[in-house]
Amino acid sequence: MTASLSRGYALTSDLQGYIKLAWVNAVMTIDQGSNQSKISATVNGATAGLGFKQFWTPHWYGFIEANYVKMDTIKFNTPINGIPLNGNIDYSGYNAMVGIGYKF
Repeated sequence: MTASLSRGYALTSDLQGYIKLAWVNAVMTIDQGSNQSKISATVNGATAGLGFKQFWTPHWYGFIEANYVKMDTIKFNTPINGIPLNGNIDYSGYNAMVGIGYKF
């Protein structure tokens, strides 16, 4: 689940720049291999991004967007081959999207 807030600015009559902040809630799963159990946890995170929309008509537009996401740390305690293993898993990353949209 994601909830986001974005704020845009008209650079020209048909080009909009925007920033986006979002809260993310997702299930993260770590697969340890064929003979080991999977580690899963529901975690929260934050996303920040920026993008541009190029309007071709009053309703159709193309967009490009770049985002950074940082999720909460997962702490785990699991045996691997009978040996207890404790640790933390941190996740952060970048993504980029390019697409076509329709404004109602």
